[in-house]
Amino acid sequence: MPDSRKPNNGYKAVFISPHLDDAVFSCGGTIAQLSATGAVLVINVFTYYPREFRKRAITAGPERHAEEHSAAQFLGYESLNLEETDAIFRKSIRGSPSRLFRPPSQIDTACLATIRGRIDEILAGLAYETLYVPMGIGWHVDHVLCHLATRHHLGQPSVFMYEDAPYCLVANATRYRVHELGRTAQNPALSPPPSRRGLLRDWLTTSRSYLGTAPVARIRPSPLRFAAHMVISWYIWSLLAQHLSDPGYNGLSLRDLTNDISGDFDRKLAASYLYASQIGEFFMDRRDCLARYTAYSETMGKPGYHYERFWKAESGPDIR
Repeated sequence: MPDSRKPNNGYKAVFISPHLDDAVFSCGGTIAQLSATGAVLVINVFTYYPREFRKRAITAGPERHAEEHSAAQFLGYESLNLEETDAIFRKSIRGSPSRLFRPPSQIDTACLATIRGRIDEILAGLAYETLYVPMGIGWHVDHVLCHLATRHHLGQPSVFMYEDAPYCLVANATRYRVHELGRTAQNPALSPPPSRRGLLRDWLTTSRSYLGTAPVARIRPSPLRFAAHMVISWYIWSLLAQHLSDPGYNGLSLRDLTNDISGDFDRKLAASYLYASQIGEFFMDRRDCLARYTAYSETMGKPGYHYERFWKAESGPDIR
């Protein structure tokens, strides 16, 4: 059911979340920290499911709204749902998981102005200290649309982009998206993508990283899983090649900021597992979930600590 509650008028932070789990999976530790000192609002955009849908890694149904309510209560944030139609129901063209990661179509972009207007109308009526918007890592079409709908806010001192989980946990996903959006101070983990002749190494690393995830590992029987490996590996190659571009073609000057969430990581993990219909589609079990978030954190800080990374867009031609 739509959430018709009006939000309060004063917030430590507002998070724009494409779906009913993305903010917690991506920023749950930061949300826990901020909620301890003030009000936090999560605006979920694509939350309308005209019917129940269950297909492999995709689950859409009323239980997802109940899960969001539980997570909001657990972490202490307010939740507002815009009830825009989830991608899998838009003219039935994205019912396959692979189609969700294609660039926005005309059908997708037709709703972009409406989404931008609704988000801006809500934000204009709020007092808030910081705004967090998705970066679009992984290229899920709904995440990309939310990024585009909020892009004009980038460049403001109080606006941050967050790394979309679980996609940012896959090798090279953040790196390719960062350099698709703009330029950043280089480090070994975020060096610019290679030329096409160097794409093979990244493809092997990314394929190995993704093929070990729950959606693939759960495929049975083993001959079917082997066949899926071939198809998915080819798809990853095409996805990386499609987004291989000259660094900074979008012209943003980007700066990364890491937030130590070690003290709140257990709460983030517990909140993530309240999304029972989703978490099992991304992680084999709690050990796998912990290992993947830990490996991700170790790329940006000390071993044994957990981090969430955010990005500031400091300049660029698309910032208005």
